[in-house]
Amino acid sequence: MDILVPLLQEYKLVVVLDSEHKLVGKVDATDLLKVMVPDATTENLVQKASVIGPDERVIHLRRRMLDEGGVTKFVVTDNGSIFGIVTETDVARAMRDFRRRVDGKHQDNQIKNLFVRDIMTAPASHSKTVCRSLSLSN
Repeated sequence: MDILVPLLQEYKLVVVLDSEHKLVGKVDATDLLKVMVPDATTENLVQKASVIGPDERVIHLRRRMLDEGGVTKFVVTDNGSIFGIVTETDVARAMRDFRRRVDGKHQDNQIKNLFVRDIMTAPASHSKTVCRSLSLSN
């Protein structure tokens, strides 16, 4: 648990893996605050992670954020490998930039070319470093 506070000061989301490097869940600052007691362990904090593929369209990601009860952070995975995370802030920035770059009459067609891999916050190298730090034993 001591490692979570500094990690969450630097990252929006900490991905938790088991000893075989398979996704167990995620921890964010909200999860940490829910159980702030002196003897809490990482295992008590881990929440189910919402996952999405890097080749999913951003419009589908946004729809899932709305449909899945306000999920705002997704772990980006492909065939069990973790590529990074994507948040609602990433989506908002991407949509703002898209609207500035693309003429209004072309936006409906061009939005289909915006993918999760293009907007995710943390590239794989950052995510893997954080994940290895918090790997859980079975």
